[in-house]
Amino acid sequence: MKRFVSVLLACALLCVVWMPMAYAESTPERKIIYLAVGDTYTIDTGRTIGSNEMLKANWYSSDSSKLKIVGDNYGKDKSDVRAVASSGGKIIIISVEIEEYWGFPWTDLIPGKLEYFFVILGEDPQSITLPPTAELTDTASLKLTPEFTPEKAETACTWSSSDTSVATVSDTGMVKGVSKGTAVITAEAVNGLTAQCTVTVKPTNVCGDDLDWSVADGVLTIRGTGAMYDYTVDGTPWAKYNDEITSVRVSEGVTRVGDFAFSGSAVSEVSLPESLLELGDEVFFDCPNLQQLHLPAGVRSLSSDSLSGYALKCISVSGENPYFSAHDGVLYNKDMTALVRYPSGKEGAHYCVPGCVERICSNAFYQTCLDTLYVPETVSEIEYFGISTSGLTVYGTKGSAAEQAVTDYISYGFTMYFSDISLADYPLVRAGSAAGHTGGTVSVPVMLSGNPGFANLNLQISYDTAKLSLKDVQGETLGALYTEGVDTDAGLVNLSWDSPDNIAYNGILATLTFEVTGLSGRTPIGVSFYPGLDGGYTDGYDVNYTQNFQPLELHYMSGDVFSDPGWGTIAITGLTAEETLRFSVQLTSETEIDGVLAAAVYDSGGRLCALELHPAAASTAFELEQVPDASRLSVLWLESLESLKPRAEPEELEL
Repeated sequence: MKRFVSVLLACALLCVVWMPMAYAESTPERKIIYLAVGDTYTIDTGRTIGSNEMLKANWYSSDSSKLKIVGDNYGKDKSDVRAVASSGGKIIIISVEIEEYWGFPWTDLIPGKLEYFFVILGEDPQSITLPPTAELTDTASLKLTPEFTPEKAETACTWSSSDTSVATVSDTGMVKGVSKGTAVITAEAVNGLTAQCTVTVKPTNVCGDDLDWSVADGVLTIRGTGAMYDYTVDGTPWAKYNDEITSVRVSEGVTRVGDFAFSGSAVSEVSLPESLLELGDEVFFDCPNLQQLHLPAGVRSLSSDSLSGYALKCISVSGENPYFSAHDGVLYNKDMTALVRYPSGKEGAHYCVPGCVERICSNAFYQTCLDTLYVPETVSEIEYFGISTSGLTVYGTKGSAAEQAVTDYISYGFTMYFSDISLADYPLVRAGSAAGHTGGTVSVPVMLSGNPGFANLNLQISYDTAKLSLKDVQGETLGALYTEGVDTDAGLVNLSWDSPDNIAYNGILATLTFEVTGLSGRTPIGVSFYPGLDGGYTDGYDVNYTQNFQPLELHYMSGDVFSDPGWGTIAITGLTAEETLRFSVQLTSETEIDGVLAAAVYDSGGRLCALELHPAAASTAFELEQVPDASRLSVLWLESLESLKPRAEPEELEL
């Protein structure tokens, strides 16, 4: 018995040494076996694996949907495999693994597994299809899987991309986005059949339906076409770069900048494209470094808070913009009848709203650096929070829109003060307003009120030389040394009064006569403190060079010239109402006679019965076919048929 056990142990040790070596030697070289779909193949390891009590064999297929193990071959040294479907050129691996020996794991002695390599070939495909379109971002990938017929068709194919700068494709159909654009992905079957998928790659950094963004070297660039998405405070996709962004470039093609687009950034420079049409809310909110902003010609719409940057000191506008204009860094509508935005960071404690302004827009004076604001009587409307600077003193006319705006602001719990502009101790210089025809002359007074006395007064009057031509200056001497300087090229008139005595005069200081040379509309006349040839004067300080006299701190308000073209009148003469309506039209005008004459006949129901057009002339004869129920004749003098702008009130007659 003892000898039998010794022999048994010796055999066991021999098995331990021999079995791994035999297993290692049994691993075949990498030889590929090709099968057709439906074929069955028997794998014979050529080795005695053992019994269930010793070595146990497990059989595995790397893709049983393509190559299937037939039957239960656990612990066996042979196995049948059946080709189920084309492997598409890929290798399918059948492996035989040893699980245990005598119930104990021997993975440190047994080297691994036997492997057999197969490629399953299908029939020639009759068709191959791909999804017609697909989308992904420039950082994403997607798998394209072609469909073949018949069911047993060979699925191996080659792949290609029409533009690898947009998207690439691997030999397994994995598409990877590279950059914005479209690329056509083609799959070609073994027999030459092809299928295509148009892949659209969109940028990961999207900020509009057709917009993307990037940040590099402190520059935020918005590129593409159309409108930007709206955002909230700190809600922009580039908010994490706000401390780095010092410059913003909005590329040509962008039509709208969204709400809060650049808020909270360190931007100090902004470039906006000519294609831009709109700015959203709070675009530059909390941008402490942005001091200047230029609006291009295309901008037509601003929200009430578009330009709410507290550091903003100056706004400029393209001269070709038909909707907005700027004067002294302040934004107005085109004809300066509405003050749109006073930059919150604009330096200076005092500001006078020009006399041409009729409306102050919402939030126009929101939290400015001003101490005092002077609002003329011409301002008849101040929109919600149009004047909203805490602690501000507003000078205006009692009962005016300015006083109401202050009252409303105080009602919200804020502090603001109102003072009647006519108070005697309020020193105000103002250029008056005037109206006239193009080609005619107008007189503009320069007036002083609330003057407590001065020894030296220096004023500068400015005007638009493109619309006005200075003809004469008549200054009041006031018993002082009066001097004037005129620069007609620059559109400047300098007026100075010097006296050793206290001058307490109030009234007209000078009268300027202009010829109106421009088209119709309002033209500002500015009045400000004259800084002197060397720029050494200081407003409110050097105007009184002798301390014995009362100090005079001047505030200035602008006027304006309103001109219309003086186009004249229409007269209908020689009217006859027979079968044909005959009459003549006489035109008179202070300017040229051009445009279009339109004569229209209406019935009693107000419907147009007849119409005749002629180029405008001093005298024009009309013949209109008379129609039943003709009730009214109307003749219009139009600037053109495109604008339909009347050059004179229509002449109308009852028939």
